[in-house]
Amino acid sequence: MKQCLAGVSLLVLMAMLGGLLFWQVSGVQEAGQSPPTPDATVSLLAVGDIMLGRGVQQTADASPERADYPFAQIKSLTASVDIAFANLESPLVTPAHAAHSFTNGYEFPGRISDAAVLGRAGFGIVTLANNHSLDFGAAGLDDTIGALEAAHIQYVGAGHDKAAAEATRYLSMKGLKIAWIAATGAWPGALDTQDTAAAARAPIALFDAPRLLAQIRAARSQADIVIVALHWGEEYQTFAAYWQRAFVEEASQAGADLILGAHPHVLQPFEVVGHTVVAYSLGNFIFDPGWPPESRQSAGLFVSLDKKGVAAAQVIPLQIENNRPRPLLPTERAAALARLAQSSPSGGAFAAQSLFWNGQEWQTVAALAYVRDAANGQQTVLPGSRTIEVQDVMGNSPGYATGRSDAPYQTAPHVPERIQLDQQHSLRVWRPDAQNQWHLIWQSPPDWMVMQFQFADADNDARPELMFTLWKNTGWDDAGIFRNHPFVYGWRNVTESQTHNQYPAIRPVWAGSALAQPFREFALSDFKEGVSSALDGASNQLVVLEGRYDVSRNAPARSLVVFDWNGWGYGADYRSPDGNFSDLNYAPGQPYIFYKSQP
Repeated sequence: MKQCLAGVSLLVLMAMLGGLLFWQVSGVQEAGQSPPTPDATVSLLAVGDIMLGRGVQQTADASPERADYPFAQIKSLTASVDIAFANLESPLVTPAHAAHSFTNGYEFPGRISDAAVLGRAGFGIVTLANNHSLDFGAAGLDDTIGALEAAHIQYVGAGHDKAAAEATRYLSMKGLKIAWIAATGAWPGALDTQDTAAAARAPIALFDAPRLLAQIRAARSQADIVIVALHWGEEYQTFAAYWQRAFVEEASQAGADLILGAHPHVLQPFEVVGHTVVAYSLGNFIFDPGWPPESRQSAGLFVSLDKKGVAAAQVIPLQIENNRPRPLLPTERAAALARLAQSSPSGGAFAAQSLFWNGQEWQTVAALAYVRDAANGQQTVLPGSRTIEVQDVMGNSPGYATGRSDAPYQTAPHVPERIQLDQQHSLRVWRPDAQNQWHLIWQSPPDWMVMQFQFADADNDARPELMFTLWKNTGWDDAGIFRNHPFVYGWRNVTESQTHNQYPAIRPVWAGSALAQPFREFALSDFKEGVSSALDGASNQLVVLEGRYDVSRNAPARSLVVFDWNGWGYGADYRSPDGNFSDLNYAPGQPYIFYKSQP
């Protein structure tokens, strides 16, 4: 039988009168103020080699999905990030140019139309600095560049001439300026290794350490983030060479924030050198591998970027089957996560634990996840302030009173909303009116110390809410303890008590009584991928690092707990043995919870 949320007497949706009183105390309608600017953050998915010719093309042509076949099972990866990156191993060429190869037979031309497929799959930038981009000569490279440009996909590492190939690509996204640099240490088959003059003219960026280090330093002075994509290393080797590690040290000192490797066709270690996150090889992603089995083991690297560099990263295991990647089955996850963890330095910055649903129960295993300001089970560290912009429901149409939504959130009318948690632990919500004038529409009472918030579907009513945790600093309870509380607020219709007119407002949807033990950190997402033991078919889970009242508020959590929504509150579905837990994180849209722990 499920436990109640840490022994709390759970609400209990608040009575309408209570909701109105709360609005009168905490609600505001202030116009003419500038809303806070959302934090400059970008989410990135990085994967390895994409090859769209040979067996991949043959399998796709015979499938019902046709050209979209290679990407059909990984839409959840790219849909949850701002931009996705890969190494494009296949030149995209016309049939006429595909008939004239300049290599020794290892070529796999894709089609011009494949660029649009890449775009539909969610890829926004690729590197062309590899040993196959010139397989069909300069004409084939021009075909590829033209196809990518027509599909509005950025590229780096090649161009119409040498200067363009070696140029840094700058992208501005969500308040961040990101510099992309690429080079290949794997010599293109179309180039004579003895013809240095031809190499100097070739429209592809070749690996040259002094030039690259100078380029990184120059980009560091121009951009918030510097990302370096390198085609390098030995094929089918699961370790990086000494010279690669030496270059990474220099690149880190020069200012690289993230180094993404390709070419070996297998996964290699994930590390952090200085401040630089390094994936020596991301292996295959779209490919038709035969041997060795490791070439069919793939991964997606989810990266959170901010003004300081890489804030967090998670390695999500994938499997190549029938020439395309797929997410792992629940029963495959433990072995794949453990294998990834063993491939990287023990005790390194990526060393972490993962909790996941294995199809029958919750299971934990070693995994790879990086948190820049990790407490490593020694204490609780939360962001001092945070501002995000989301899309919320308008709230003035049927189905948006408290209760399950009548209309799917995806098709309901939306409006932007900004949510701010400031350094003083005050939580505010802003909205624009019909004239696009922003209003501060709600703020937390002054005696609340809000610690963390998330915008997600907290009560499984098919629309997102604002969930947050707080300390009420108005006095002790009967036991002499300041208590911690979880609350859920939403944009809902409110009925005025005298006129019975309805109007939308930020109001309590669910408010937890004082917790038996405090929340240190929490995450809210569908970690069971639609599978739930809740009575109403709910899918989101509330994952909590739970602490104790008899230690400081920034002490590490003592247990990891998973709660399911049961229709009126939360019931515990899993509770870990006692330990020291911190650094709760996850990749959006993925069924893995990551954390750091100590015995």
